[in-house]
Amino acid sequence: MRWLFELSGEHATLPPAEAIATFEALGSSPRDVEQDGSLLILTATAKPELVASRLAMTHFVNEELAAGGFESIITAAEKIDLAGACFMVRAPSGAGGRHRHSIEQKIGKVLARTGKVDLRNPEVAFRVIEGREWHLCKMLCQVERSELEKRRTARRPFAKPVSLHPRLARVLVNLARVPWGGTLLDPFCGTGGILIEAALAGAEVIGSDIDSAMVTGSQRTMKHFGQRARLIRADVGELPAIVGKVDAIATDPPYGRSSSTMKESLDSLYTRAFKAFGELLKPDCRVAVCMPDMKYADLAGKELKLEEEHAVRVHGSLTRHFLVFSSRP
Repeated sequence: MRWLFELSGEHATLPPAEAIATFEALGSSPRDVEQDGSLLILTATAKPELVASRLAMTHFVNEELAAGGFESIITAAEKIDLAGACFMVRAPSGAGGRHRHSIEQKIGKVLARTGKVDLRNPEVAFRVIEGREWHLCKMLCQVERSELEKRRTARRPFAKPVSLHPRLARVLVNLARVPWGGTLLDPFCGTGGILIEAALAGAEVIGSDIDSAMVTGSQRTMKHFGQRARLIRADVGELPAIVGKVDAIATDPPYGRSSSTMKESLDSLYTRAFKAFGELLKPDCRVAVCMPDMKYADLAGKELKLEEEHAVRVHGSLTRHFLVFSSRP
């Protein structure tokens, strides 16, 4: 199937990278990938509901029915037989001198030959989108991004000020490519934000932290959102002997105040962490990690290979680097 994603556009590279990683997590390798601004078009096989349920930086998931000039879109619409089904048409992009309502009316008039217009309860929703060319799409799913806001730090029973927004935590989980039912580990689980998103994405989750207060707090957080996790108080270097092998790692390690690293230097902590990651990951699996500086990527050693880097500016003095490493086969 040819898919068209209407991306959020809030970052240049994370939204398309998340969509591609989600397909790979679900066992499908996207082909013929194209990006046109906030549109991502690709060919892949997966269940639309499953794809949409994982995404954080996409607004709409569509099936592309036709692409080209506007007249070719009209021609494609003329070939659709709705067999009396109720439908609606939306044109979110109405540039090029065309008013979006006139586009909806024009395509709707063509489709009304075999179907019935119903703006409240349509059986089929069509979207006409303008990029470098026009796209006629059937909407498959709308991503419920508002659900992510309900899990913000301030709405959790246990919260600390330094925590990824649920949207970024979900992206990190998807970049780690944890399969449905696979095991994801967060070795610096903190308040449990990544664990929540991984569990809701269908993973079996394991969280650990050297701070017992964080482990207890994460337990409260998971229970609050009706999710389960195996939680361990442990240093990252102890985890290979405790946990064994996992399918993915997603984590946001401490990077600031000395108390969060137990006064260990970041160079030392990250070097030990990367060594443990190499021992924990199954062959050809991924670790997605946030780093405060790209220089720390060099500490990954021979066990891991850097595959992706996405820089996310937080404020003037802080840029988070979302890095994806693969384990050696």
